[in-house]
Amino acid sequence: MTAIETVEKLKEYKGSFSFLVDLRNKVIRGKQLSPAQIASAAKCLERDSQPKPAQQSVKVSKDIVVKKWFARTLQKERGLEFAPFTLTITEIHGESARAVKATVKMTSGEVSVCRCCGAALKDEKSQATGLGPVCSKKLGVKYITNMADVTRFKADLAKRIADIGSFEVWIPRSQVVSGL
Repeated sequence: MTAIETVEKLKEYKGSFSFLVDLRNKVIRGKQLSPAQIASAAKCLERDSQPKPAQQSVKVSKDIVVKKWFARTLQKERGLEFAPFTLTITEIHGESARAVKATVKMTSGEVSVCRCCGAALKDEKSQATGLGPVCSKKLGVKYITNMADVTRFKADLAKRIADIGSFEVWIPRSQVVSGL
């Protein structure tokens, strides 16, 4: 690409790459670009015009804890009666610097915070189940009365999580407390 072609392409540039936008604005204002700027612009324009390779989905099993805003957003978008604070990523479809596109479901494994409200689990029963009595009721799973009920509770919880199913979402990296 010649210097003249590069300058013409810069004038027509509609993208958001800040370097090229800055150079385009200089050209539009009548400023002269150095040979190094023109060469860099040509490389960037060439890279920008190439199609991005499609990312393939990757199967994973990664537990994460998300912040309140994201959990509440999922609750509203999915029509859930609770906000899922602990999620398991089952498949990653794409990534950007700020977010991950993934298929997620509620976590059924061991957690240190409540699955539904994000509160730290303090008593033995809550730590064993991953839910407190209030959130258990919201989820529609009968809470345990003694430690012998943990196995039954986990089976009921697994069934309820399966009923809810999984969903595809963009997860902002800023909304992940731990795990990503």
